[in-house]
Formats: sequence, C-alpha cells, structure tokens
Amino acid sequence: MMIPLIKYIITKNENFIIKTAMYMTNGEDIIDEDTREILKDSFDNVKTKVAMPSNVDKKRMQNFKSPAFILAGEYDCLFPAKKVLKRAKEIISDVRLYELKGRGHMHLLTNKEKQMIINFLKE
Repeated sequence: MMIPLIKYIITKNENFIIKTAMYMTNGEDIIDEDTREILKDSFDNVKTKVAMPSNVDKKRMQNFKSPAFILAGEYDCLFPAKKVLKRAKEIISDVRLYELKGRGHMHLLTNKEKQMIINFLKE
C-alpha cells in the first residue's frame, strides 16, 4: 500500500490513488469518482495514525457516557478489527462491537448491517 501512496504523493498521478485504494477495499470494486475524490483529499490533507483508537486516552474516555457502536473490518490495513475492537472494549464502558468479516478499510455494508446501525441510533 505504501509504494503506490508514496508514488501518488510524489507525482500527484491519480492512478496511484486507485492502486493504493485497492489495498483498502480488500478487492471490492467500489472505487467510483466520489470515492476517488475523498481519497485524494484524505491523502493530500489528513495525517492518519495507524491502529487508532490508540490516540484515545482511557482516562478521558471514562467521562464518555453515551453508548457507542463500533464496526471494524477484519482485514482493515489501517485499523484492523482485532486491535480496534479490543481497544474499544477496554476504554469505552458502554460499547457494542461488530466485526465486518472478510472486509477491509473500505467496503459496502450489507442491509443487515445498515439496519443494525439504524436500530442502534433509534435506541
């Protein structure tokens, strides 16, 4: 993933955005024009710390009282579910966790997963 990303940073050739994104989609063909623009803006302007939420302090999270619903992709190359869900459980007192099996960083949610989010928000 890093080689095409570095090539994009150096050349600004948008073909390298698609090559980089393929590592995040786990092979899914969901990279439309809007997604490319979002990725371009992210690569150009956002500094991402891999393995988040490691940047969230456990002590600060003790003040967080709202329920949280955390979804994470099993094969997410930036924020793998195994680490993210474990960390979320450790630092968020009222949390529901859901692993998106077989999915990477970028993916399409199933209707069942969309309904899970809607149901959580309605509670």
